[in-house]
Amino acid sequence: MMQFSDTERAISEEEFSKFESSFSRKLPASLKAHYLRNNGGFPDSNYVKGSKHVFSIDGFIPIKYGVLPIERLVRDMRAPEPDGCFLPFANDAGGNIYYISLLDDDYERVYLLTADTAEKIYVCGSFDEFIASLYDE
Repeated sequence: MMQFSDTERAISEEEFSKFESSFSRKLPASLKAHYLRNNGGFPDSNYVKGSKHVFSIDGFIPIKYGVLPIERLVRDMRAPEPDGCFLPFANDAGGNIYYISLLDDDYERVYLLTADTAEKIYVCGSFDEFIASLYDE
C-alpha cells in the first residue's frame, strides 16, 4: 500500500460529507476512502504514469486542514470547469494541479491543469487509476 508522509489532521466521515456537499455530485468512493486514510501529504512515489505521458507528483492537497486546503484552492483558483464540477486533489513540484472532473461526460477523469497557461492535460480515467499508476524510479 502507498505510504504518505506529512499528512494533515484526519477528517471524519461527517467532515467528508460536508465537504462533498459543496460539489455538483457525489465524489468517487475511492477518493473518499483515500482521504479518510490520508488527508493530504506526500506519497512515497515521484511519478504518475498517465495514459500517454509520465508526470511528476509532489503532494496531495488536504481537506479542511493545513495552509492551503482544497476548499480554499477551489475558491481562489480560476476553475477549468463550471462551479462544483472539478475537484483539485494533488500538485506537482511546478505548481500544476491534478483534478478530477465531475462533469457528466467525463466524470472521474483526472487532468493536470498547468499553472502558467491553464492548459488542461488528460492524465487517466479515474482516481483509482491515478493511485495505481504512482511509482518511483
